[in-house]
Amino acid sequence: MFDVTSRDEPITGWNLLEASAGTGKTFAIEHLVLRLLLELEPATSIDRILVVTFTRAATRELKGRIRANLKRAIKALEEGDCSCPDYIKRFIEEGRRASALQRMREALIAFDEAPINTIHGFCHQMLCEHAPGLAYN
Repeated sequence: MFDVTSRDEPITGWNLLEASAGTGKTFAIEHLVLRLLLELEPATSIDRILVVTFTRAATRELKGRIRANLKRAIKALEEGDCSCPDYIKRFIEEGRRASALQRMREALIAFDEAPINTIHGFCHQMLCEHAPGLAYN
C-alpha cells in the first residue's frame, strides 16, 4: 500500500495514482507535491512540478489543498509541531527545520506560478508555446 506521508515511502520516479472516487487521490497528490519540494536534491521550485487533473473544479480544489498544505507545513516547521505528517517530522527531528521552512516559504511565495491544470488546459498551453500556428482559443 502506498503511504505518501511516510518518510520511508519512495516518491521519485513515475507515480500514477489511479483509484475510484473518494479514495484519497487528491490527498496523495497534495502530499507528493510537498515531499518533492522538501526532499528533492538539488532543490526544485514549485513551478517545476506539473500537476494535471481532469476538471476545472478538481483543479481549483487541488490548488486550494496544496496551498493549505503548504501553510500547515510552514506552521508545523515554525512551531516544531511533531503531530505533523511523518515526512515533515523528519526535518524537525533531524534539525533541518530552517532549510525545510525556507523551501516551503519559497513555494508559497511562488505558488501562482505552479503548473496545476486540467489536461485540456495543459495541452492548450503546450500548443500555444510550441506550435503557435496550431493553437486555438
